Amino acid sequence: MIHYHDLRQRIRNGDVCVCQGREWFSRVIRGYEAKRSGRPFRELPSHVGMAIWMNYGAPWQSRLCVLEAMAGIGVRLHPFTMAVRDYARQHGRVWWCRINDPGIDRNRLVAYALQAWGYPYAIRLEMLAIVEPALRWILWRPIAKNKWHCAKLMAHAFRRAGFRWDRNEWLTTPADVMGFECLDTPVEVDLSEVR
Repeated sequence: MIHYHDLRQRIRNGDVCVCQGREWFSRVIRGYEAKRSGRPFRELPSHVGMAIWMNYGAPWQSRLCVLEAMAGIGVRLHPFTMAVRDYARQHGRVWWCRINDPGIDRNRLVAYALQAWGYPYAIRLEMLAIVEPALRWILWRPIAKNKWHCAKLMAHAFRRAGFRWDRNEWLTTPADVMGFECLDTPVEVDLSEVR
């Protein structure tokens, strides 16, 4: 486990922030993944985002942000500290996954991810299609093309930056992203000083 303030300086562009929420939608995502993978519910994440440093000139004028696709909001760039604080307040968990593959071009990774900034979140029907195979036809409609959920956004960007991911991006889960071979073993963040 690592303290948030120690971690902040070690995060680089493109690293992945993995979260476990306690709200109902987070529980649905974790429940689906527990059923699919057989892993314990309590260990599974419900959300992922990408770390991006916004630089304004001098190093002390930088802001660490997270690019994430959020239900009801869409793809947004949000201050990292605020995102972590949100999970701390709901007694959730946060992990940091550092990119360990030198073949991943971090600049391309961030550039591809930022192309989705401002696009809408996948509607609930599209999210339901991920967990219910009988509704999968919904995902191939043209209207679903520029809609995102958090794990689809990560799979899309990582694939285009050089990571080999053979699964359908729509069907990618936060637990899948947490297990990408190009990422180090997740390190849990101590949220006690963030609340």
